Amino acid sequence: MPTLRSVTSFCASRGLRAVVLLVAAVVLAGCPGLSDPASPNTGLTGTNPNATATFSGFISLAGGGGNAPADGATDVLIQATITTPSGAPVANGVVVNFSTSRGTVRVNGSDPATAGSSTPVVTFEGRAVVALRSTSSGSADVTAWIADVARTVNVDFDYVPIEGTIDVVIRNPAGDVPTLTTTAPADALIVAKVSDGTSPLGGMTVRFKIERDTTGGTSEGAAYWGAPPKTKTGSTGEAFNTLFVKGAGEVVAFARLHDPVTDDLVATSGPITIITTHVQAEASMTLTFGDTSTTANGTVGAPTELIATVTSQRTASALVGVPVRFSIRSDTTDTGAFDPASLVTPGDSLTDTLGEAINAIIAHDSGAVIVITAEARDPNTGEVIARSNQVVYTVS
Repeated sequence: MPTLRSVTSFCASRGLRAVVLLVAAVVLAGCPGLSDPASPNTGLTGTNPNATATFSGFISLAGGGGNAPADGATDVLIQATITTPSGAPVANGVVVNFSTSRGTVRVNGSDPATAGSSTPVVTFEGRAVVALRSTSSGSADVTAWIADVARTVNVDFDYVPIEGTIDVVIRNPAGDVPTLTTTAPADALIVAKVSDGTSPLGGMTVRFKIERDTTGGTSEGAAYWGAPPKTKTGSTGEAFNTLFVKGAGEVVAFARLHDPVTDDLVATSGPITIITTHVQAEASMTLTFGDTSTTANGTVGAPTELIATVTSQRTASALVGVPVRFSIRSDTTDTGAFDPASLVTPGDSLTDTLGEAINAIIAHDSGAVIVITAEARDPNTGEVIARSNQVVYTVS
């Protein structure tokens, strides 16, 4: 059996995304016992000793014993030298099979898209070369074999810490914005966007954080996240959470990007701000009869519809779920001799999806002149947020 010979290996700087040639030679005799080698590649032309059960020559490998970055772009070249029993190079075209326990191998100089866990290579001047690369860290065992003769070398791939950026926005129908002003209570969809500067990064760890919350001292309570603040980005590089703000004030939040393997902090986003006010700061209210007029004539005992409409001064949109209370401000029949008019709903009525609260007025005696108004209240604090105009109802 030949003697074991070794040559000290070296590795190119791990920061270079170039081909790294690791040189280390191991010369051994045949290696019986290689478990279940791949089938011979009969699609290649040339001499194919894999088609037989045995091979009488020798295999030596160069390229193992060093380290390379697991960046998915750096190649480590593994060279097999094949000789006859007399030590001469085998003829051109002998098929050598290569496989790796980590990463991918391919014929040196071929398209990386063709790489896989194994590949056949034909010799030229007694040599066959593959390129090895990996996106995961750890040890890779690269084996070359012909029939019952095999050799294995080891390459260690070092973990490459991620480099990325993170941005955080508030997503709403109008688009992604860094600042949102709205009424309380409110909820906002917060989106963290992670990339390597050019492409989205999926599978990254994101932590959402509230930096400042001036609503915490109010009776409504502090702002809070709807989901756990630690999450992962999807294939689009985005991670999502919902920020709930119950009271009026200002909430500032941001997000941090952490390495998914080491949990080291990689980047911190800029802030997003949500400013909330109670409804009273922005509400307006109108009161009309059912026919949209502000004066109406009615008959004794017949209800006449009243409609109070509450809208946002900022957006002119309807405010839903706002308590509205109708009041009779004056009634000329409200004397000891005559029964006063009454409202069908004496308590609060809530505004619907149109921002409307409905009631009705009933006069119990003729000759009445009745003045009605309405007030809207904050659903959280009960404070008056808007007062309506007056409407006049007469009964003949």
